[in-house]
Amino acid sequence: MGHLDDFGKETYMREQGYEWDDTYEAFVSRKQWKLFTRNYLEDHSFDTLRAKLAETPIDGKWQVYANTESEVDIHNIHKHFGAAT
Repeated sequence: MGHLDDFGKETYMREQGYEWDDTYEAFVSRKQWKLFTRNYLEDHSFDTLRAKLAETPIDGKWQVYANTESEVDIHNIHKHFGAAT
């Protein structure tokens, strides 16, 4: 990945089962239906990150953690990763 200044967060996300996606510059868990962008991780504390990781996932609905997100971004994420039908 190489862009994330705090490699502790990168390691932590991988330990939690998240994979890096170059397209979205984000850590993704298809099992948890969550996506954390690089900018979000850089701008938020470990405490905030742990709280968001602990939130109950909603099957079929991506939870996107980003500093900015648009309806187009969310649509593209659902299109790229799929959604439960």
